[in-house]
Amino acid sequence: MINLIRVKNALYKNGFICDIFETGQDAVNFFMNFLKFCESIGMSGSVTLESLGLYDKLTDKGIKTFWHWRSDSFEETFKGAAAAKYYVSGANAITEDGKVFIVDANGNRVSSVSFGHEKVFFFVGRNKIVRDDQEARNRVRSLALPLNYKRYTDQLDGRDIRGKYENLKMEDMYSQELFLAKAPRYQDTYIFLINEDLGY
Repeated sequence: MINLIRVKNALYKNGFICDIFETGQDAVNFFMNFLKFCESIGMSGSVTLESLGLYDKLTDKGIKTFWHWRSDSFEETFKGAAAAKYYVSGANAITEDGKVFIVDANGNRVSSVSFGHEKVFFFVGRNKIVRDDQEARNRVRSLALPLNYKRYTDQLDGRDIRGKYENLKMEDMYSQELFLAKAPRYQDTYIFLINEDLGY
């Protein structure tokens, strides 16, 4: 059984701000309390965020939200997300010793979770907890990457993000990886651990 409290304590030791929630909706409700003085938010591509309906909740609240999954102009949306006050993301894995692991195709998520925003928030289901760095990589290659590739090819009919109809290869979706071994120094980084399976 996954010990979320132990993972939370490890994340705290590494400088992250961490809370545990029973459901994704509980985490969303808590997150909405941060938005009183926020005028813009960037979002990473994330099945977890999509399943939580976060984009619609933010736009309904009148917050300018940049999400390339809801845009015809990927490059401009990436730039808007990078310049936003807050950034929200999923994670590919969290290790038991408190590291955050993400992979990226374009660099937008790797850069945004590392630097440039006042606050960064990760929504992470219990299914993303892994033992160590190697298990994090194995999880992505054996599970998340094939499922993500299928989603892209099903939804986008093989388009790459520049809108050209080309053969998108699975390895193109794992061009970059990042372990956040410690919380980035110049921002507040929040990890919302959720006691549900979310995303892949």
